[in-house]
Amino acid sequence: MNGNTIREFLVGIGFTVDEAGLRRATAAITQLTKNAALLAAGIYATAGAIGVAVEKMAREFETLFYLAQRAGTTVDNLSAVQFAFSQIGMSAEDANAAIDGLSKSMRENPGIRALVQSLGVSTTNAAGKMRDQADIAIDLLNRLAKMDPMLSSRYAGMLGVSEGAINSVRNNPGEIELQRAKALEAQKRAGVDLQAIALASRNYMREIRDIWYDITTIFDRVGGDAMAVIQPQLEKFKKWLEDATPEIIKVANVWGEQFGRILKDVTALAAGFDNLI
Repeated sequence: MNGNTIREFLVGIGFTVDEAGLRRATAAITQLTKNAALLAAGIYATAGAIGVAVEKMAREFETLFYLAQRAGTTVDNLSAVQFAFSQIGMSAEDANAAIDGLSKSMRENPGIRALVQSLGVSTTNAAGKMRDQADIAIDLLNRLAKMDPMLSSRYAGMLGVSEGAINSVRNNPGEIELQRAKALEAQKRAGVDLQAIALASRNYMREIRDIWYDITTIFDRVGGDAMAVIQPQLEKFKKWLEDATPEIIKVANVWGEQFGRILKDVTALAAGFDNLI
């Protein structure tokens, strides 16, 4: 905004403007414009960061949703077990492997359920329905941790759990249950429903992928149409290139001969300079 425009504006709203006042008004408006631009940039950057964070969170919870679904547990319980594992020197991936490994073994081999029960770990609740697989895995790890290491190692291979998980539970007695209870209490205290968040995240990511698939499909159509137009032209160019090959070779030979003569002349000139020196 130039000085004349500002002067006209101020006069128009009833201000008496001298040069000093005009300079102050101009400086104030310039600073205000800069601040507004900075604010807009900050809002844009913040919105972008929030978008990235939301998608990252949605991806992580979608993964938890399918892990819990496959392993036969809830997202709330799986998250709590992951936390408990991290508190005894292991990782969320170790927790996933222990629960998923046991669940897979029980699905694929009906005799594994009987083996688990023979070790004193119940696989069904009072109503006769299958217990949460995370609960079964924790009870089983606690039971194996009390055995002789050589014996528990043999069971580990059959049950789909790792010796590392058994040893961590053995070396930290009572901690895995304590830490899981702490995580579940934190969820309750915060009033958070991780299962609902995971379901919403799955739906969110499905919508995102649907949109991107639609966009990709549109571009596929555009690309296909473009290729249909370009392909005949390429065929024409190829035909021209084939027909013109003898002429192209002839022209290239002429250029080669001319370049050779030029190079010969330059070489002779350079030799003449050497003789002068």
